[in-house]
Amino acid sequence: MSKWMNEQILSELDKEKADLIRKVILQTQGKNNKAVLPVLTGLVSDAKKKNINFTPTEIDLIFRLMKANKTENEKKQIDRMIQMVQNIISKS
Repeated sequence: MSKWMNEQILSELDKEKADLIRKVILQTQGKNNKAVLPVLTGLVSDAKKKNINFTPTEIDLIFRLMKANKTENEKKQIDRMIQMVQNIISKS
């Protein structure tokens, strides 16, 4: 079992939220950042269908887990993607 699956916060979350987060992390492992975006949009879509909202702390957890075992360059790319998403959200 991967180290991230033992994150304490995952066990404290609602089961559906934790399952969605696990699904996204598993689907993004080993993928380049370009392939990650469709997975993230799928997470948003799945969450909306189930009327699930993530807190800022939970969103931070998702991105922190996504960056685990990535190179520094990949982490920077994820940070840029996060910034772009935050800019889009703040304009909405």
